[in-house]
Amino acid sequence: MAGNKLYVKAKNGQHEKITTYQYDVLSRLISTTDHLGTTSYNYNAVGNRLNEVKPNGIITGYAYDERNRLTAIAHAKAGQVIASYAYVLDAAGQRLSMIEHTGRSTIWSYDAAGRLLEENIQNGQNPQSTQYQYDAVGNRIEQTVNNIKTTYQYDGNDRLITEDKAGSLTEYSYDPQGNLLSETKQGQTTSYQYNAENELTQTQQAGQQIQYNYDFNGIRTEQDNNGFKTHYLNDHNMPYASVLMELQNQQPTATYTYGDDLISYHQGTGSQYYLYDALGSTRGLTNENGQMTDSYNYDAFGANTEHQGSSNNKYQYAGEQKDSTGNYYLRARYYNPNIGRFTQMDSYMGQSNNPITLHKYLYANANPVMYTDPSGYMFSLSGVMSGISMQAGLATMRYGAVSIGRTMLGGLTKPLLGSSAMSHVSGAALAGLVYNTAINYCQKNEDCKPQIPIIFYGLEHYALTSHISDAQFGDGSNSSPISALLKRQYKPHERGWLSTKLVKDICPSPRPESKQCDEYPFASAQQGGESNYLLGEVSLKLIDGSTNESGGRLLGRMYRKDGTSHGDNYLVLASNLYPISFYITRKGKFGR
Repeated sequence: MAGNKLYVKAKNGQHEKITTYQYDVLSRLISTTDHLGTTSYNYNAVGNRLNEVKPNGIITGYAYDERNRLTAIAHAKAGQVIASYAYVLDAAGQRLSMIEHTGRSTIWSYDAAGRLLEENIQNGQNPQSTQYQYDAVGNRIEQTVNNIKTTYQYDGNDRLITEDKAGSLTEYSYDPQGNLLSETKQGQTTSYQYNAENELTQTQQAGQQIQYNYDFNGIRTEQDNNGFKTHYLNDHNMPYASVLMELQNQQPTATYTYGDDLISYHQGTGSQYYLYDALGSTRGLTNENGQMTDSYNYDAFGANTEHQGSSNNKYQYAGEQKDSTGNYYLRARYYNPNIGRFTQMDSYMGQSNNPITLHKYLYANANPVMYTDPSGYMFSLSGVMSGISMQAGLATMRYGAVSIGRTMLGGLTKPLLGSSAMSHVSGAALAGLVYNTAINYCQKNEDCKPQIPIIFYGLEHYALTSHISDAQFGDGSNSSPISALLKRQYKPHERGWLSTKLVKDICPSPRPESKQCDEYPFASAQQGGESNYLLGEVSLKLIDGSTNESGGRLLGRMYRKDGTSHGDNYLVLASNLYPISFYITRKGKFGR
């Protein structure tokens, strides 16, 4: 088995918990089994995970773009989508936006160094707009949340000295090694103590005293909160040491099960299963029956903006353990999500060819949308899904096909209509999930009724598909991403301009034999036409004429079968990873 871990036994006295693992012939994990049941995994031919099925019936599918970058995650139970996250990426792979099945949307922007500049969250009645400013070395000097400004001042060693939030001042002090010693706000001080290894050993605030112990490897083994001691039994045979069992008075109070990531925890008579987003943050907990018990929202740096539910779950932002102080324990150091900084100086020296890594307190290079820091030493690409791909994952969901198709398409398309990010919808973010849902669950019945009609161009329209995909990705002739969400123009834009000198470098006249000038968005879309081309919002490409005409006929059939009227929205998806082209109407009609 090439050294694969077959089982883990967490044992304390008479108490033990055994987790077993199975692998395929390529040493890929295919099942994780504990006393709660089996979690199974499926993969494609190149080793990317297709889906995960938990013991409580939750099925998680993943979708990627043509470059194998994660663009969507969907969690479903008995055909009902209970959580989904679709992402739009720029050409460099940075996340620009996220749309959730609830309609919540988030848009991010960055500076030239990749640091987060702005986060805009639309969430019904509770929108949140946040802007960040940095100094030359990456220290956050200003944060503005819904027009409330916080400013930060630092000493010559980049240590945060004062934080001023609209006149409310917080002051910080440090020891000679750069460890945070005190934090004083409105006359209340939290103090910190460390051992010779610069490991946090005690915090004290307003009568609450917490003490910590560590093993030889620097991993926390015990926490004493005002006399209530919790002992941690850790598994060091993981990429990052992780807690298998928590004990008080030698009695287990919580046990944890891991596969490639944390699957569940068991406490008392109840068990909870984790639902993650692309960062690896816990966004939901479900019980043994697959019912959602808790949901979590965060800002980009991990401060909780909303928690619904009462579960005693410690593993939240980026899937990491939240301490009772409100900071996150990231093994080598503790992280304060409210200021986006570590409380101790980094012993990792950084990379001289990447100056931002030389900063001693900065979390995730000031880009927490893309990176995490589970070791407390060095940032890494975010999330439990960073190496997982899905190109056909939902095809393995074999039960409740009609319901899955209906709810998947509804869950994936409905948020687009009410989101402020609708003009930035990426086809790549949805192509994999929509294709597999449509082919496996919607092709032979008419119960899959998306909120808007969908047209999908696949390999059979190769040249046309390539152009649409490139245009949506930002690699079209206009060099900026074009939305997959279009509105019908009942009387199409005039196309004579495609034969003028305006476009001669892309579509010369006369045309080469059998070639036509394709435009995206289409002439039959309000976003198409010459005027939008002049604004840099239309991409052109010379492609095979027969392919172009065939694709146009497919679009016309969708309009007619759906009854798409002037101004109606429709979704255009394109990927040569999938063989066929098709459409699905709002009435559930599948056509080719």
